[in-house]
Amino acid sequence: MVFHFLGTSKDRRSNSQKYAQVTKAISRHGWGQILFCGRYYQAELNDSSEGTLPVGVRVIVYAERDISLLVGLDVSTVMPHHISRTPPDKAVISQSLIPVFPG
Repeated sequence: MVFHFLGTSKDRRSNSQKYAQVTKAISRHGWGQILFCGRYYQAELNDSSEGTLPVGVRVIVYAERDISLLVGLDVSTVMPHHISRTPPDKAVISQSLIPVFPG
């Protein structure tokens, strides 16, 4: 897997565009959803911890590969009680071919 890491000279996004927000809780055993750059993406955890990312939590987008994004928890916006057990370090976000809209 080859990831293009955001923040390199090829990256044209501003710092504010490197963040996404969870719009449907992401858990170890189920798909979730995030909002990134005005589009909705399905999300799945890529960590063996038992944490859950609840709705409203902000995540940092570290890298992208084809239709996937590699993200990590933005701990500056999370209170300890918002995350169950050990917070996951990274999640792989898979972009649908057609954007997913909430509802």
